Amino acid sequence: MRITPVLFLLYFVLFPSTVSARQVTPTVAYIYSVFSRLASNDTFMLPAGTYYLSSRAQLSDLVNVAVISRDGPGKAVIIGTTPASNAESIVFEKCSTVSIIGIEIRQSGDNILKFGGCTNVLVKDCYIHNASNQGDCIKATQHGADNTMTSNITIQGCIIHSPGHTSSTEFEECFDMMYTRNALITDCWFFLTDTGGNQLSYPKGGCEDIIYERCLFGPQSTIAWDPAVGGGVASVTSGFNVERETIRSCVFFDCHSGAVGSFGSKDFWIYNNTFINCAHRTDRSPQYLGIIHVKHGGGAAANSENFYIYNNAFYNNQQKNVYIFCTQGVTALNVNHDYNAYYNTGSILTTVDYNPATEGNRVTANPYAAGAPDIPALPNVTISSHTWAQLDSLKKLIIRQCRTAAGASVIDHGTAANATPYPDVTADIEGLSSPYNNVYDIGAYEYDPSVTVEQNPPAAQTPGIAVWPNPFNPVVTIAVNGQRPTGKGTTLCSLYDARGKLVKKVFAIRAGSGAYLTWDATGMASGVYTIRTVIDNMSYSKRIILTR
Repeated sequence: MRITPVLFLLYFVLFPSTVSARQVTPTVAYIYSVFSRLASNDTFMLPAGTYYLSSRAQLSDLVNVAVISRDGPGKAVIIGTTPASNAESIVFEKCSTVSIIGIEIRQSGDNILKFGGCTNVLVKDCYIHNASNQGDCIKATQHGADNTMTSNITIQGCIIHSPGHTSSTEFEECFDMMYTRNALITDCWFFLTDTGGNQLSYPKGGCEDIIYERCLFGPQSTIAWDPAVGGGVASVTSGFNVERETIRSCVFFDCHSGAVGSFGSKDFWIYNNTFINCAHRTDRSPQYLGIIHVKHGGGAAANSENFYIYNNAFYNNQQKNVYIFCTQGVTALNVNHDYNAYYNTGSILTTVDYNPATEGNRVTANPYAAGAPDIPALPNVTISSHTWAQLDSLKKLIIRQCRTAAGASVIDHGTAANATPYPDVTADIEGLSSPYNNVYDIGAYEYDPSVTVEQNPPAAQTPGIAVWPNPFNPVVTIAVNGQRPTGKGTTLCSLYDARGKLVKKVFAIRAGSGAYLTWDATGMASGVYTIRTVIDNMSYSKRIILTR
């Protein structure tokens, strides 16, 4: 019987590998030497601070090893190898039961974090970003010496962006999988900055049983040319490049070159996702890319087969003509689709493989009623500009802003997933129980009238400042409403302590009628703080309370 990655996630929850025989805590900032000497059953516990790797750090043939940020997600930061080194940063080869929890790892001369032929891997609540050259942020692959596949890997609650690139046509991925079996990627955010990048995540090379659920994908780099989440392209000599891949309860936004790619794959389940403004690039070949795009993967299987596409909301308000599903020089066999929602202010293009009009249970109304999702613009995220907590707060804000409008026709109009070996969706992207009222909604959200409006960001109606949560610990999200765009479209807020001393100046990024920012108050004393800003020559303030 095949065990799905969900069961391995339960294994980590019920029997955490972090209970080890020896705890190792670094006493110096340069940790290469102590890291390289870790043994089986060791926990490498890093207090809050910044640490450095002077060389490629590899652990091989270990059992039950953990690397943990002692003081919470993102508090321990590891700066990897330099771009000039062309060296990977952290590598595990043929290890079993590996846990990486709460660490920020940034910069590398190649792959930042690599697993070769490992089994039972958990990467949780990590912030992994800014690889260099031909490096991926995370790479899971086979062991080079004996071709042992990596298996049973869970990536949970991570924020991953900015893989390496060597030219305008060669880019790596945020999470790349080759020869990997049983992978669960859940509650993560993958995105690219405009400095480069192509795909966000990419299983290939004979991968099997891959599940993405409750993830946020986007934005892509504006120079990306392939779909955000691919499946294929690797020269496997027999069979398919990927078999049994599932994407469910995810949100894709601003994935210009498409959301999902199938390049020589078999058995692909795409259900209960929300796609917002994807696949409207018009300067690539073919001129109109599909939200789901099928092409040759370079392996033994040119064609892809067995697609199950249900309960998805396809939304575009960019006045672009978009294919929902299209092929490029190959054939897509056995394409099944129904119970999807389609809204496009341009035209929805059809092919012989996919015509939304053939769906007897389709919805053609706006899932946001008469409006549009008010998605905050991505701030200028650089290698050291943001913490895990700040980006995690922004991730949650984006997810909230993409929520289905009350009364939308996608509510209670879905169906149970058809012909899938995996369990049905039990929770939407926000963790709400699904289905509500025994009927699935269309899209990544399950509307539940018992959810109070306080779980949404404050409405941006009249000029002023709104915050949530309040009290907070340690991150607060701040909305500045009614600010007119000036300069580069940013809004300045000043934060003062109870004595009126200026603590920090922060900038909010405009989004629609308001502007949003997060403040991570780690290291600040608990108490009352005041936020002040100026809107149209009028001063506004708001008191917030930091608790411990």
